[in-house]
Amino acid sequence: MPPPGTLRLTARIWPEEDGFVIQGVENGVTTEGDTYEEALKNIQEAVELYYEDEDVDFDLIHPEAAVVPFAIRLSA
Repeated sequence: MPPPGTLRLTARIWPEEDGFVIQGVENGVTTEGDTYEEALKNIQEAVELYYEDEDVDFDLIHPEAAVVPFAIRLSA
C-alpha cells in the first residue's frame, strides 16, 4: 500500500531508437527519457502536473492496479 497522500499508478515503458517512451495506463500521459530511470522520473513529474489541472475522481483508480502481459491466439 502506498504511503498516505500518494497514489499508486501503472505505466508501460518501451525502448525507442534514442531512449525510452513511457505512458501512464490510467491517464494516457506519455513522455520519454534517454534512460529507463529518466523516463520513470519524467512520467512521475508529468502525471503530477496532469493531476494538478484535472478534476479527477481518484476513487475510480484501483489502488492495487497492475499491468500484466497476456497472449491471445490469432486465427490463421
